[in-house]
Amino acid sequence: MEILVTLVMVVLGLGLLWAVKMLGSTVAGRTRARGASRSQARRHFVNAAQLLAKSRSPGNAGAVGRKIAREAVAEADAAILLDPKDAALHIVKSLALQQLGRPAAALRSLTTALTKPASRSLSPSERAEALAKRASKSSLCWSSWCCRQDLTAISGHGKP
Repeated sequence: MEILVTLVMVVLGLGLLWAVKMLGSTVAGRTRARGASRSQARRHFVNAAQLLAKSRSPGNAGAVGRKIAREAVAEADAAILLDPKDAALHIVKSLALQQLGRPAAALRSLTTALTKPASRSLSPSERAEALAKRASKSSLCWSSWCCRQDLTAISGHGKP
């Protein structure tokens, strides 16, 4: 009888160890995958920021600067796909779109950065700066008739 009780205890102990190991590896795997996508998003963010700075440099005016700004938008989009809740990614995209002369798209991207899930990643001073930038872009954008038509079509108020 003692041998049977000992055997049951050993089997239960091994089963418990196996369950803990499997649970731990599953949780660790999810955490590792989440960290990897954030790391890739950071890489795309850095590339987008560097491309944006390069597009703004005096030596890259005209078509060359626009091409580099389009590459910055593509990098920002790749980063946003990996981590859509990071407001910095949307802000960099907004700046690149502004560089391309697309104020309505830039305003949309900046507004996305200031929505609830993404805006939590901003400090209060960063949020205030982004709000001020959105206000200035909004006033610039609405002063342009073409942009006003674009925003009307986006918001669904009136005909485009």
